[in-house]
Amino acid sequence: MNKTFRLMDLVEGARNLVLEYTCVKKGENICIYADTNCDALVIEAIACAAKEAGAEVVVIVSSELDDPGDTGLIDPPKIARNAFYASDVVIGIVSVFKMQFSTKSVAKALKEHGVRFAYVGPNTSEELASEWARFPADLAFAIGKRTLADLQKGGHDITITDENGTNLKARVEPTDWHGAGIRGPLNKPGSYAVIPATTAGTTKIKQASGRIFVDFLEIFGPSAETCELVVEDNWITDVRGGPQATIFRDRIFSIENANLLSQIAWGFNPKGRINKCLQPPWDKNKMAMISRFAGVMHIGVGSTAFHQGEKGQFVSAMHTHAVLLKPTVSAGNRLIIEKGRITALDDPEIRALAKKYSDPDLDLTKQERVFKN
Repeated sequence: MNKTFRLMDLVEGARNLVLEYTCVKKGENICIYADTNCDALVIEAIACAAKEAGAEVVVIVSSELDDPGDTGLIDPPKIARNAFYASDVVIGIVSVFKMQFSTKSVAKALKEHGVRFAYVGPNTSEELASEWARFPADLAFAIGKRTLADLQKGGHDITITDENGTNLKARVEPTDWHGAGIRGPLNKPGSYAVIPATTAGTTKIKQASGRIFVDFLEIFGPSAETCELVVEDNWITDVRGGPQATIFRDRIFSIENANLLSQIAWGFNPKGRINKCLQPPWDKNKMAMISRFAGVMHIGVGSTAFHQGEKGQFVSAMHTHAVLLKPTVSAGNRLIIEKGRITALDDPEIRALAKKYSDPDLDLTKQERVFKN
């Protein structure tokens, strides 16, 4: 039986996201943007948390954003865009994979107006009431710093494997790792994240070659179909598998530069309920959630101007993702992820920091993992 949630169930998660991750302050102008497909109770909870901080809050709910081409680059209506530009902070309830940071209006708000822009990852009542929405910001950013240190000490050579046969070799400059969990709280103009901010990754891949056996493609969701991406010198040169692979291959080869392997990233929030997100039906909200969960990797395909800059050499009109659920990742001789287990969670300093929280469910040994049939 599905639980009926009340506002009080969501308050703690909303406060955590708005105050600790987004750093909303008294007197700031906050725009909360949603479409008619969003959860009204989540909108109310986020607005209440921002008002509680003393901010001036405007809520805009537009007609549902329609993205028939699955580009993830749909601009909101003009009235919402103008509200973005006039705000100190925009908090999006719509999925980031519906209206990515690459979207023209979002990128303009960040780069030209210095707006801080946050998307709520747990954007349903059930998820905002869950443990991963309450994951402490200082602990998340400590995990991000530990991960960054390991990546930088490991050096340029990155290896990604999994039990399905994935074997990708890449080179990344140690200084080119970033991600919301590494950047820290949204307290500077132009900062952005999906909150809670628990990702690490890079969009600056110097070289990558190998084979990737994806668990699923973002545009289709979890599937029993096999899909293999063949990568040569940063470009996907073939997509092998069943009907979904054929559709995906036709799409990325029909759009200029859409077959570029553009991003390697993963989440490190150990409290996400991965198995629940894998249940049908699939939607972009679930992609925004699962890509933040510990050990889940999302590999970017296609790169927009937001990722490369306006003068980027291989800009594309498409940016989508392939997902690996239990990767093993190493940087040189440093093990970063082992079969989906984030090694930073076992760091003594991280474990000591986690102990300061009285909630026993913050025990980092309880990271949920996926076991496929």
